[in-house]
Amino acid sequence: MEKTLKPGALRMAAWGGAALLWLAPLVAMQFTNEVRWSVFDFAVFGAMLAIAASLFDLATRMGGDLARQAAFALTIGTGFLMTWANLAVGLVGGEDDPVNLMFWTPLVVAFIGGVLVQFRPKPFSLVLVVTAAAQMAPAIIAAVMGWGLALGPAAFFSLMWLGAAALFRMAPVTPR
Repeated sequence: MEKTLKPGALRMAAWGGAALLWLAPLVAMQFTNEVRWSVFDFAVFGAMLAIAASLFDLATRMGGDLARQAAFALTIGTGFLMTWANLAVGLVGGEDDPVNLMFWTPLVVAFIGGVLVQFRPKPFSLVLVVTAAAQMAPAIIAAVMGWGLALGPAAFFSLMWLGAAALFRMAPVTPR
């Protein structure tokens, strides 16, 4: 028997978690001067959280076992964290360094590849392996060109993409 979690509970947890994350900087701003967010910062972060929660909501509605749901959560979470890091501080230099534009490639690869394989677990696992390689490519290019060193963060995100790929490989094939 497949291990599953109740989709309604997962969706509520995703949306509740997103709301708490969105409020966290506001709470932190009450206690420290180290956190100073503008309305724009909250809007961008809110949009990112809404997109991530919506994608997870959609993924849970697609059904599947625990491995597939965890794989979608890790995939969405990796994309979210990579986006947040790139926007907040940049993976090479500062957040405004144009070299960081290369680090959007993995998101494009994952999205286009996912659409092409209709997010079916086994083929999508291969897309995520390619996504992991696409994550390392800009870091290697930046290092070789002397633009900055981002091999550590790129390796971290690549491992997350590969973890999601492994979870998708574990998901049972369901009939269409």
